[in-house]
Amino acid sequence: MLQKQYKKSANAPLRLGKPERGLQTTTITKISNFMGFSDFIKDMGGDATHDPALPKISKMLVKGFRWYTKRYLKKNFNAIRLSKSSAPLPDFSGLPVLVVMNHSSWWDLLIGTFLSEYLPKYQHYIPMDEKMLPKYRILSKMGFFGVSSTPRGAAVFLRRGRAIFSEPYRALWVTAQGEFVDPRVRPIVLRSGVGYFASKLEKALILPIAIEYCFWQERTAEVLLYFSKVIETGQSLNLNRDLWTTRLEQELTSSQDQLAKEAMTRNPDHFRILSQGTSGIGGVYDTCRRLSCWIRGKSFKAAHEPIDFSPISFETKPATKDFQNHELSSKV
Repeated sequence: MLQKQYKKSANAPLRLGKPERGLQTTTITKISNFMGFSDFIKDMGGDATHDPALPKISKMLVKGFRWYTKRYLKKNFNAIRLSKSSAPLPDFSGLPVLVVMNHSSWWDLLIGTFLSEYLPKYQHYIPMDEKMLPKYRILSKMGFFGVSSTPRGAAVFLRRGRAIFSEPYRALWVTAQGEFVDPRVRPIVLRSGVGYFASKLEKALILPIAIEYCFWQERTAEVLLYFSKVIETGQSLNLNRDLWTTRLEQELTSSQDQLAKEAMTRNPDHFRILSQGTSGIGGVYDTCRRLSCWIRGKSFKAAHEPIDFSPISFETKPATKDFQNHELSSKV
């Protein structure tokens, strides 16, 4: 009965800007070769579970991709840190979630994959350059779908977005700037397509996330995150495309400004560690440090700072009464 309440469809034009670039070729090649499916899947772009516009997701491949992603991030970053000043997150209660991120690096895609594990009951979808998808068709089995900057591509994005949000426990991750932009650039400009899509949603949640990459004490970089306050679209906001785009730009601007201030303090006490990766200098230097600790009878710690690992839960605050039911719908 719940699913019947979700089913709605329409065809309307939508102007959508340039989509985000795909992962670096070398990384995708590693993933495909590692999984052993680089040439296994054919013509998956139109396959779907409930709608011909959506790719069919393989839980096994998603699990394997997340496992690889966590290992890959730990190898290349010192830590993934969440600002303690981030807004508390609600109990999503199965409501569709639109995650809007800034886009400063191709790593953003893998960070989104890492964060998706905190919503284990959800199916996650990520748009990527349609020119890249045919080269790595295995990604279609993990929720990736192709989009382009053409009017046809805009219409395809809207149709697939509707299909995603027609069911509960689904999330759509977008880098709404549409191109790589330094996190300190102001003003923040988002593609109007995300505002148009947000204006058509009812009973859904929008989560803006700010991401920044920087170097502190270790030889590998830090990933810094800030979660904005979740926006509940069912509160009769009655915003059009331009107003929604402006509001999301303001939310990301505020979040990125706060994250930049905390990043410049270089103080890890402002953050909670979500994942601890590679620490220390390595090579001869760490070998000497290790030997020195062994001679003095002390344990060796490669990191230059104390590690306070504080895992988080995405469901930390009760949802409002208006959002405790699962009657999701869409205006379009």
